[in-house]
Amino acid sequence: MKNYLATPLALLVGSAALLARAEPAPGYFDSAALVAQVRIAEIHRERNEGLSQPGITAVQGYIYAAETRKVWKGSAGETVAFRITLSDCHRKLEAGGEYLIFATHDGLGRLEVKSCEAVVPEAQWTPVLASFTPRD
Repeated sequence: MKNYLATPLALLVGSAALLARAEPAPGYFDSAALVAQVRIAEIHRERNEGLSQPGITAVQGYIYAAETRKVWKGSAGETVAFRITLSDCHRKLEAGGEYLIFATHDGLGRLEVKSCEAVVPEAQWTPVLASFTPRD
C-alpha cells in the first residue's frame, strides 16, 4: 500500500531545508555595496541577444525595479534597480514581495545580486536582521 502522506511530507521537509539555506554567508554584508530592504515594483526580462532568435526570446536574467524601504549600507533613492542573472540565481523574485538584498556593482556600475543567498525573502529576515542595525 502506497503512503500518500510521505511524499508531501518529504516535499515540505525538503522545502524547509532549502529555505533555511537562504540566509546569507557572514561576508555578504562586508562585500556588498548596498544592503537594503526593498519591495519589488516591476520585473523586466534581461534578454540574451546572442541566443535569441525570431519568435524565441532567450532570457539570461531579470532586472528588478524596487521601492527602497530601509538601507543598512550604501545609498539608494526611493527606488532602486538591480539585476539577477539566472546563472547566479535561478529563483525569480515576486512582484510585490519584500526582500533584503545584498547587492554589488558589476563592471558597468549596475547593481546586481550575485547569488540566491544574497536575496532574503521577508519570512527569513529575523536571523539576518539580528546581526546588524540600521544606519542613522
